[in-house]
Amino acid sequence: MTHMRTTRLIIIAVLLGAGAFAAEPFLGTWKLNIARSKFSPGPAPKSGVVRVERQGRGYKVSIETVDAKGKSQRSFYASNLDGKDVAFTGSEYDTIVLERSTENKIVLGLKKGGKMLVTGTNEVSRDGKTRTMMLKGTSIGGKPLNTILVYDRI
Repeated sequence: MTHMRTTRLIIIAVLLGAGAFAAEPFLGTWKLNIARSKFSPGPAPKSGVVRVERQGRGYKVSIETVDAKGKSQRSFYASNLDGKDVAFTGSEYDTIVLERSTENKIVLGLKKGGKMLVTGTNEVSRDGKTRTMMLKGTSIGGKPLNTILVYDRI
């Protein structure tokens, strides 16, 4: 009888753990997969790592990038995923807007000086191993932007 209870508890714990992961697919550390990404306009960065942590009803996000010339950049934001503007510190865009669309998808916008320049989506694959951001609009330099960023969970 004890063995059966232990087995049931293990199954319940696994199911609860899987449910918690599914409900928070964005949490964790993500490494930019440069080979699978598309950078328009370019050039591609040398590397990128994104850390997503729970904060309140949303996320605190830290981004570390090394550009094509080897210059490091760190940027940060925290959002409740409620469609409201939040500061995007360290980025060339000064504001980011995020709203959860589905469990695995967030719609977003990037602004500079109050003007929306880029819109897109941020989506985690069903298996939770890959995250893809699709961004369209205008770069800070005024060029058309059509970028796809693919990240692998690490």
